[in-house]
Amino acid sequence: MAVLHGQKVHDSNFHIVYLTADLVSAHYSFTIFVTSRVEGFPVASYLPEAPAQVKKVTEPRLLIFDGEFPTVELLSSLEQLGLPWNARKSFTKSVRDALAMYARDPMQLERRCWHITEIKDFRTGKGVHVHVAVQKVHEKLKAISKPI
Repeated sequence: MAVLHGQKVHDSNFHIVYLTADLVSAHYSFTIFVTSRVEGFPVASYLPEAPAQVKKVTEPRLLIFDGEFPTVELLSSLEQLGLPWNARKSFTKSVRDALAMYARDPMQLERRCWHITEIKDFRTGKGVHVHVAVQKVHEKLKAISKPI
């Protein structure tokens, strides 16, 4: 399992990393799938098995990712599987680079809702084309992306 050193919580300096699937609606939210993440295995390596487990409970209308999960590898895999998704990502270098042509004109960045961009993985050179919208969350810029 991926055991990471972190803040001291409940008399421990370590925590275990999980991949979860939550069923969310306007009235309730509950976890329908949990698996521990193994160190060295990217989230994309859990596809298509994790969505198959989720489909045993419900047919997902939209997969929502947060933080580290929307990598180029994962988004490419979801695209190949035809799964609907939406992801929030910090305004990282790859996102800033992808939106550079819009950033030169702040009105473009603020007024246009969705921008078609390519987010690249600089280690592998691979990229994925996505729609990206920029939003302020707690005074920090975040990129919300979805498939084209």
